[in-house]
Amino acid sequence: MDSLINGADNALRTLFAKTRASRPCPTVAGDATALSAPDKRLAGALMRVNHVGEVCAQALYAAQAMSTQDPALRQQFVDASLEEGDHLAWTRQRLDELGARPSLLNPLWYAGAFGLGLLAGRLGDKISLGFVVETERQVEAHLAEHMERLPIGDHESRAIVSQMKSDEARHALEATASGAIDLPAPVKALMGAAAKVMTTVAHRIETSISSNAVVMSAVFPNMMVAEQYFSWLISMARSTALAVKFLPVTVKCMWILVKTLGSSGARSEVNLTLQPRTSCLPRFKISTTS
Repeated sequence: MDSLINGADNALRTLFAKTRASRPCPTVAGDATALSAPDKRLAGALMRVNHVGEVCAQALYAAQAMSTQDPALRQQFVDASLEEGDHLAWTRQRLDELGARPSLLNPLWYAGAFGLGLLAGRLGDKISLGFVVETERQVEAHLAEHMERLPIGDHESRAIVSQMKSDEARHALEATASGAIDLPAPVKALMGAAAKVMTTVAHRIETSISSNAVVMSAVFPNMMVAEQYFSWLISMARSTALAVKFLPVTVKCMWILVKTLGSSGARSEVNLTLQPRTSCLPRFKISTTS
């Protein structure tokens, strides 16, 4: 019961309360930011994506801390969550400074990330740590890309992203040192494709609309397809833990298509081809375009 209360409290604080950082927000002394309107919109969109990532990080670490029976590992997850809380506060502060808003779908992103974290935790500590390593590896690569895309004059955002990148890399190293296993390539690819869907919606779709109802009406018709998509991540994780080889022989291509009124739209294409095998996990071919 205590864990459920703590989980609910973490969700409410992450989604609806003002997060307070334990460390000062990174800055570049003496470098004032002066952005044009287009640069400001770009920076706001990128920082919205980063804020979504930190919302998901809070959910993942909360679920994994709840799942483990190892007190030391639980504390490691809690400590990492506190640092991710700094990132959450910094990105929200920067969004406010840029005149941008956070994602209207943060409750959806939080729920999905919490479910994946809970599943990873239930499959065992080594798999859970492996999930941390791969997540942080992908986040670090994503932040490196943002460092290249952020306006060169946006010193505040670049300082925040740089510190976040350093922290994520350290979290991955700590998880590896604690006994993380390397996840199968198909699981890694599906994690990357799922992140692509989330970042596309947060960056390209939500930048052009301001109504929560419009966002939901654009995304909701595709939730059934998305649910099937995410179920493959669950299936692969279970087969990894239980060495289960029985899966359907073929899977048809699935599309997640999100269109909004007055926008150019966004697309994430997921092609899955499954070959029947008798002694190893299925092979997947995955590509994403946007």
